[in-house]
Order: sequence, then C-alpha cells, then structure tokens
Amino acid sequence: MSAEPASATPRTSGFDEKSIDGVDAYAWASKGSALAYVTSDGTVWSLNGVTVATPTRVVKIALPKEQKIKQIVWSPNGQSVAIVGPRLNDLWDTIWQVDIKTSEIRDLLPLGAPFGGPGRRALRISSWLPDGRITFVQNCGTGCLGLHAVQTQRSEGYWDFCDASGSFFWSTTRKDAVVQNDAEGVGPVGLGLISASDGVTVTSGASSFRSRRECGSVFKGAVRCGTCGALQVEPHFNSWFPDSETVLYSDEGLNSSQLKLWNTRSGSRRTLVASGSSGAVSPDGRYICFISPPEHETSVTWQSKRVLLAILDSRSERIVASREIPAALQSVQWSPSISHLAILARDGKVLLVSIKQ
Repeated sequence: MSAEPASATPRTSGFDEKSIDGVDAYAWASKGSALAYVTSDGTVWSLNGVTVATPTRVVKIALPKEQKIKQIVWSPNGQSVAIVGPRLNDLWDTIWQVDIKTSEIRDLLPLGAPFGGPGRRALRISSWLPDGRITFVQNCGTGCLGLHAVQTQRSEGYWDFCDASGSFFWSTTRKDAVVQNDAEGVGPVGLGLISASDGVTVTSGASSFRSRRECGSVFKGAVRCGTCGALQVEPHFNSWFPDSETVLYSDEGLNSSQLKLWNTRSGSRRTLVASGSSGAVSPDGRYICFISPPEHETSVTWQSKRVLLAILDSRSERIVASREIPAALQSVQWSPSISHLAILARDGKVLLVSIKQ
C-alpha cells in the first residue's frame, strides 16, 4: 500500500464545527471543498467551502407528500449531481441529473426504461463511472440487490451486472468494485470483486425478469464460535485506498469490530485497529478517519449517544487526532482537500469538522 504525503497534519486541538439543519442527503464534489445537499422540502443547495455563510439554491424537486430525497452524488467532472428520490406522478424512485450551474434537470429512468417491476421501484446509486454511466442497485427479491447502469452522456443506454445481498463499492479508478454479500442465498456472506466491464447491454423496454447471476464472495468473515449465530463475525466494506488495490474493511460481530486491510491483488489481509468501525481513507491515502467507543465504553451500539472520532496516520499507524462527537448515522466523509470532514448525525444535522493546520 502506498500513500502520498499530505499537505497538512491533523492535530487533536485543530477541530472546528458548523452544522446545517434539515438535511436529507449530502455529498462532497470530487475536487475542492464544494458540498451539495438536499433539504427536506426537496431543494438542492451547493456550498463552496464550509466557511461560506450563504449557500446557493440550485433547484427544487417536487416530491410526493411525506417523501424525501434519498441520495445525492457528484459527477466526476463536478458539473452536475445525480439525485435519487420518488417521482411525483407514480412514486417510483428515479435518478435525476441536475446541472449545478444551469439548474437543468433530466429524468434518467423515465417511463419505459428497463429495471421496472411490480410495485414501486426503489433504487440507490452505486457510483458515477468515468465513462458517463451511473451504476445503481435495485431490489431483485428477498435479500437480493441487482447492479445496473444507465448512460448520462447520450439519450439512452442501459446495462445489467449481477446480484448480491448487499452493496457495491467502487475503487478510485472506478474500474473495480467490492461486492458485499450480507446474507446467504445470493452468494456466501463476505466480500467479493466485480469489474466495470462486466455489464451486459439491456434494451429499452426489456423485461426486468431474468435468472439470478450471483456476485460471488472472495472471502467470508471469521466464526468465533463452533456454530453460526450471534457470535458470527462478518466483513463490512469501509473504504478504498487511492491505489485502487487496497481495501479498508471491518470485521463486525455482536459486541466488537476490528478495522482490517485487504490487498485485492495479493489477497492478503491483516488487522489495523483492534476496536474501530466506519473507516474512511483520506483522498491522498495518508489518513484514516474512523469511529470507536468513547472513553469508559467497550463498544459502539445503536444506543450509543456519543462516539470517538479518531484520525490515524496510515504510515505510522498511530492516532494523530481524536474527539467525542454525537453518534453518526453514516460513515464519515472526507472533503477532497483533506481539510474537512462531514458526518450526518441522528438528529438530521450535518456536522462539518474543519481540520486546522
């Protein structure tokens, strides 16, 4: 695993905070410190650096009553965002492509597009690929998620990949993705790999029904007892390193979690942090931010109100900064500039943490 030198070293006393109310989804742009987020009324906002007092209103998406935006993802060139949420007329989830500068909005999965089905369509974006395709997952049965793709640069284009029981996580180059199988049935519990070139072309209007194609696992989690059950330890993907070869993942059990490294080329794996979860590697690969139990507690559970946010230097493998924060709903996200962290807390606030030099 290689890592370039960072421009600044985080310090324990160098945190600064700012919060934004009523946020349903947010994402950093791939470069700089631009942040896009969607508030509960469906309004899309952009913020150029967290120190800017007034955000820019981009567009408002009409939503059905008591529904909300589920996800927002930046394009690789930083000119537009893709937004997932229910369509007003049929309540099916779709992907809107929104131009940040012009506010132009386009429905990428209109009526007649493939990957429909009985009932309402629910989906989530997996990644925006460099070739213009957006990969997304959609329910394909009990405990089953199918990976598909739609083209954004032309009027039409659809692809089908394979099925898993968990999520897909793309490397920095977006050439490969880690497959997370959470349950037996669609591949064994564990982590696997697929390629961006594995997709099969699907014509518009084609039936969404097909035989399942399993995305197999490369390895399973350890079992700390004689049989499966509450003590089964399962691997969960955390983050890719920028070399697109090394993966940070956590072996999670009922009352424990260890951060580990997996070299996807050699297959080797080792423990990095004995008690940690929700790891996120900085864009340059130098630092790893993760969550661990606060002082005087042995584990983090859904009942935890406070957690310890820590930053580890990947070269020395030592913690260089830490502080207690409110328990988070999602993994921590680094800004591309490595100067900020964003965490969505359980009260709906986005906690923006500045890392001072």
